[in-house]
Amino acid sequence: MWTVPINATAAGANQIVAGVPGRRIVILGYVLCASAAVTAQWVSGAVNISGPMSLTAAGDNISAGPGRSEVGFFRWGTGATGGDLTLTLGGAVQVGGHLTYTFINPEDAP
Repeated sequence: MWTVPINATAAGANQIVAGVPGRRIVILGYVLCASAAVTAQWVSGAVNISGPMSLTAAGDNISAGPGRSEVGFFRWGTGATGGDLTLTLGGAVQVGGHLTYTFINPEDAP
């Protein structure tokens, strides 16, 4: 399990985690906070992990914390095999935060 900072500023796809051939990225938790109103969406390859999320001015945030269930860590989303994990922004707005993730083999995905 790894945690990386998020500092996305460009409209469109902002790479957060590089894909690994033969592996899938799994989002375990994240926090997003924007400097102005913008939509943000988690995407991996051709897979939309989330729908567009509306972020408002600084001070508001969206978070999904790492949680556990009876069978292990709760997965907020699983990416495409070998795909980068990107945060796609609806405009050129600074979005910061952090992401906790891991990699799994494709056959381990739900």
